[in-house]
Amino acid sequence: MNNKVSVVVCARNEGHRLARALDGIKLNDPDEIIVVDDDSTDNTVEIARRYTNNVILSKTGRLTTNRQIGIDQARNDLVAMIDADHILRAGDIDSLVNDLHRYSLDMVQGQLISYANASIWNSAEEDSWILTHNIAGPMPMIASAPVIYKKAIFAKVRFDGHITQNNDDADFVYRLSQHREFAFGVGDTKIRHLHLPGLSTYINKFMWYGLCDGEFVRKHPQRTRAHLFHLLVRYPFVYSWKAMRRGRLKAIPFFVLQGAVRFVGLLSYVVKNVLFARLRKHS
Repeated sequence: MNNKVSVVVCARNEGHRLARALDGIKLNDPDEIIVVDDDSTDNTVEIARRYTNNVILSKTGRLTTNRQIGIDQARNDLVAMIDADHILRAGDIDSLVNDLHRYSLDMVQGQLISYANASIWNSAEEDSWILTHNIAGPMPMIASAPVIYKKAIFAKVRFDGHITQNNDDADFVYRLSQHREFAFGVGDTKIRHLHLPGLSTYINKFMWYGLCDGEFVRKHPQRTRAHLFHLLVRYPFVYSWKAMRRGRLKAIPFFVLQGAVRFVGLLSYVVKNVLFARLRKHS
């Protein structure tokens, strides 16, 4: 396997931050950059075309499907999935590739740090990463970006937009975990993450995560109990206790809020897409 890397960026209406993300990617001099645009109504496509000729116009409305579209287009054995809110520094991609080899992984996610820490919520989010995510080595669950993949894994498991239209990471990693020959985890490389500082933006993000949680438990109902434990026990109690012991008290309201809002999002998804669907079917 050579170490040439294809970078895939999936975007929709990311004109306000895409250039900054692509500038960071360019600093790493990847072999190719692929942008998959999902029917943006702003200047996302115009910005993307300044950086690469490989811009794919998608109208699927499904992040999960767009991830796979970009991966299928990639010509190299290694694929980096970078989102518009990831601001790379020079050498970050090479460092992630080194992490992939160092920990003998097939899929490695970077650790996360806040790009600006412009508010107490940005700082609390960074504390939450330190407590739960920024731990190098194999992990039972990771996100889909910022990640380096060995493209060979997609011969066995692909991003699947059936039901999980937006839940790209939990569904994919859960199905990948059924193949014991593959390993995934977190590396040592720290990737900067840009998030708007306001509380409302975090609430909106957590609600979207909750809708993704709903997709996941609808597709994998056998995981419902574990998922509810994650939102209603692990976030408000286990993680908060860990934050208290480590002296990172700002993370406590962040954990409690995330668990609660995600549960509301999950519940709203189930009511709309499962219960109401059954009622319509029998009416």
